[in-house]
Amino acid sequence: MQLPVLYPLLSPELAPPSRKIALKCLKHSDLTIFKRYFDTTPRSSKQKAINLDAAVLVHLFFPALRGADASIPVQLNVQGPGVTSVHQVLRYIRKQSKNWRLEGTLIDDPQSGDSSRYGLLKPDDLALIEFVDGPDGMPVRVDLILLSATHDDDKAVHAALRELLISGGVRGSMVGVSPETLTKKLEGTLPEIHPVCLFLSGSIPDVNDEKPTEEKRQPTIGHSLDVMQPHTPPFVGHVKSGTFAGVAYEEVRPEAAAFVETLRAIGYSPETAVADLIDNSITAGASTISVDFQWAGADSVVLISDDGHGMTERGLVNAMRPGSKNPLQERSSNDLGRFGLGLKTASFSQCRRLTVLSKSAEDDKVNYRCWDLNHIAATDDWHLLTWVSDDTLVARLESQLRGTIVVWELADRLAGRMHSDKGKDLNKFNQIIERVQWHLEMTFHRYLQQGLIIKINGAKLTPWDPFLAGRKGTQRLPDEELDEEVTVTPYVLPHHRMFENDEECARAGRVKGWNGHQGFYIYRNDRLLVAGDWLGMFPRDEHHRLARIAISLPASLDQDWQIDIRKARARPPFWLRERLQAVAKVTRTRAADVYRSRGPRLQKLTGTSDDVSPVWMLEVKEGRTRYRINREHLLIQSVLNELNGSPEAKKLKDILRLVEESIPTSQIAMTVSEANGAEVYPFDDDEGEAFEMMLRIYKRKRAAGHTPSEARQYVSCIDPFHRKPHLLEQLAD
Repeated sequence: MQLPVLYPLLSPELAPPSRKIALKCLKHSDLTIFKRYFDTTPRSSKQKAINLDAAVLVHLFFPALRGADASIPVQLNVQGPGVTSVHQVLRYIRKQSKNWRLEGTLIDDPQSGDSSRYGLLKPDDLALIEFVDGPDGMPVRVDLILLSATHDDDKAVHAALRELLISGGVRGSMVGVSPETLTKKLEGTLPEIHPVCLFLSGSIPDVNDEKPTEEKRQPTIGHSLDVMQPHTPPFVGHVKSGTFAGVAYEEVRPEAAAFVETLRAIGYSPETAVADLIDNSITAGASTISVDFQWAGADSVVLISDDGHGMTERGLVNAMRPGSKNPLQERSSNDLGRFGLGLKTASFSQCRRLTVLSKSAEDDKVNYRCWDLNHIAATDDWHLLTWVSDDTLVARLESQLRGTIVVWELADRLAGRMHSDKGKDLNKFNQIIERVQWHLEMTFHRYLQQGLIIKINGAKLTPWDPFLAGRKGTQRLPDEELDEEVTVTPYVLPHHRMFENDEECARAGRVKGWNGHQGFYIYRNDRLLVAGDWLGMFPRDEHHRLARIAISLPASLDQDWQIDIRKARARPPFWLRERLQAVAKVTRTRAADVYRSRGPRLQKLTGTSDDVSPVWMLEVKEGRTRYRINREHLLIQSVLNELNGSPEAKKLKDILRLVEESIPTSQIAMTVSEANGAEVYPFDDDEGEAFEMMLRIYKRKRAAGHTPSEARQYVSCIDPFHRKPHLLEQLAD
């Protein structure tokens, strides 16, 4: 549900806003209530209704509707697009399974005057909607102003209100808005005669095309809830001033709307954001943590729940405060926090509404608070809302002794452009879930091995140990104590041929592949921060792919190791780099020895450096250095021979020359320099593709009458396949 963005929450005894006005971006499904659009659009989902977000209609305007199953007749007054005459019809406000709708029969163009009235309407046009209540507090009339982006009289108004929606990040939503905010936003844009002028003045012309009939309303039920009132943003130029120790000062608060948008840009990925929240659950002593991804296209929701200690109301409010703990403050040995920002920054990076519900044994009640960035964008103030969109979450937590639930809604960064009816978008969403799973299994593998349970959509995660500790063939070298608090443990992984099957071997390479996972692994309180990085000391290369080194350090060294907000980067202090380099050199040497120890069979398979024909040749001519494609490379030479004398041969030679003359050597040099020597090797990211190519060449040689040994030898002399001896060994008929 969409929380109104232009009203702060008040206590339950205060009344809703005097004028119940909403701004809505019309979707295809909303426009099908108009007959002209219904008849001309080929798309399906012709629901003959305008969707009404319950967060606005019920929680903001009519709390008595909460929990009701009602069908309420209303007089619908339609103005626009661009015209002030009123088209009046009878329609109904009805509850659906999850939301509410304004529905009934199709709204046809009026019988007289403007017979093509609704022909301009398109998806993403806007509507201003006012709900007028009767004596019993139920809606009896709905005034609807349609605004078209293409109508000359509407263009300026449409653009101004669209800007209001986009600034709140709520494209396609329905939001509560005050007359004061509308007046201020539309100042200077309204024509002298326009439906919005009458709308803002509260005057609707009495023109009837169809008189509504009386109908007895069905009874409704509901209960009290926090409601909202109009709010005028504080004057930004006003600051508090005073003196301190004789020095004058001014208290300059950061502008809320600008600051929270800045917090969104720290650089979290979905997987690092979820991991940051799991840190909090572990710190709270949770034994079971559940991450639930609920697919609904752009309205998808993510829940992270645990059975940890929970928080009192005071503790929850403090936890929701940006910068809730000083990074210089001493933390306990099991505290995985850092800056007191993780809950907020990680969540804001993925969604525009963060709700946290928590229950502790200390006060034995469910407390909840909500940061809604759309609300902050509209009010430009730090309103922490006492609001939750789904009461079932409260009931769920009430049934527990203690625990916490974090809710991500309006997940624009995670699924904002996805559609629930598109299979391609669902596949993307599932890929995100898979990335999160892999990341959590790696990041928290020590905790998982110690008994912590983490589930994603009900499936229990399996720890991914990057060192294959305890596995046959893994070498654990002696620990190195860099000081009393930092321990370095080097590992050399077994050679590929020692794995029982390809699946087991691939799992050891996991996300980044074997080459990508070599290097240092930095742990802070058993939580993995950096996974496979030589920290600028060495380049990645094929021969050292079996070297992985664990560095374990406590949270007390955060400042020395430059731990960042995301807990995804760490850099050793300069006084330890030399000792780390020494450990790494020994480990890399041992790893290279294991990699090269392939036995007689592999030695026969692998071509020598003299046998291999490189793809690229370095040519120095008249003091200039150039790279040329080697025409004697086995594959290139065979293709040229096959095409010899044909027009295709000339085309191929032209393409090779074009590639040679277009190499961005300066850009490549700059990129390699900026990467601190972290080289990329052929087919590092997709060895499956390399093997398929090698297999095709092997089979062609076999089809030409060569023996298996000769065919393998031929493939082993082709650059870059000579770098893949473990794949050469797998070539077979």
